[in-house]
Amino acid sequence: MSARLWFVLALATACTGQVSDPYGAAPNQGGNEPSTKGGDGGAGGIFNPSFIVTGGLQRLTTRQFNNTITDIFGANFVSHSHIEFDFRSQGFTSVGGRVVAISPEGLRKYEQSAVRIASAVMADSLQKTAWITCVPANPQDQECMQRFVEKVGRRLFRRPLTSEESARFAGVGSQAALAFADFFAGARYALTGLLLSPKFMYHTELGEPTPQGPRLTAFEQASRLSYLVWG
Repeated sequence: MSARLWFVLALATACTGQVSDPYGAAPNQGGNEPSTKGGDGGAGGIFNPSFIVTGGLQRLTTRQFNNTITDIFGANFVSHSHIEFDFRSQGFTSVGGRVVAISPEGLRKYEQSAVRIASAVMADSLQKTAWITCVPANPQDQECMQRFVEKVGRRLFRRPLTSEESARFAGVGSQAALAFADFFAGARYALTGLLLSPKFMYHTELGEPTPQGPRLTAFEQASRLSYLVWG
């Protein structure tokens, strides 16, 4: 893998280490929890769990990571080694996952796992045809690459990709496809980038604004419930 392509991939998956409110709301300076009363959340102050926005970022535990890969691609693509040490807090790894930092060794393991998974998926004819439903007109078919990125990215990010995310990861794939003169090699790089993205490695709960205060989005509620039930 060339240094140039790794640089492109790094730019696509870079995380600033700072999470901003996508809706432009000012930070909560007072330290008060969002209200769980009133409005559409329930007449008379009835408790509504969708108004609890306490998550922010939570790194997937090894179990959650493996279960997610199994659900999307199948058990044959799971890494059976620990991706990163699962830190326990108050007796729970899910609580410890709110420690955002990843060790250098953990990053190395994530990279190795992402490369292995992406390579295995693209080497599997059934997986390849399931995720790439278009026929690339040429190795640099941007439209076909973007359709692939949006389809697999929706599952990995647990929500639809934004237009900027879709264009960025499709661009990674197209540049790799140009370098290798191979559309599917480019798709492998795009998939590797998605797997290395903090949007996949972290379970995000940023919420959305409402007149009653921030509340979890429908995708965030579904993701929280899924990980609660299945781990």
